[in-house]
Amino acid sequence: VKVITIRDGKIVIPIPVSEIKWIESDKPYVAIQTEEERYLHSSTLKEILSELDNPNFARIHRSTIVNLSKIEKLVSRLNGDYDVLMNDGKELRLSRNYKKKLDTKFF
Repeated sequence: VKVITIRDGKIVIPIPVSEIKWIESDKPYVAIQTEEERYLHSSTLKEILSELDNPNFARIHRSTIVNLSKIEKLVSRLNGDYDVLMNDGKELRLSRNYKKKLDTKFF
């Protein structure tokens, strides 16, 4: 999949997958953060991840999916969790429950 399409009322917006930085739960929607804007989409993280079917995307928390190519570095919290620093300075949380899955994709 190269593009995800979302609806904003009557408008259909195509979002190139390469521009997506991260996706997070924003009940009852998911928020898709791109380089330029934040979009709300009526879907679940599980549905989005299966729709993406892209090795560059991984779940890092029960409420967050991240584009691995946009990660700058990981900083340990010394309790098994990590802070994920994105290339734009945004800080996301990597839960220890998702660390092993991320290890196979990121390292």
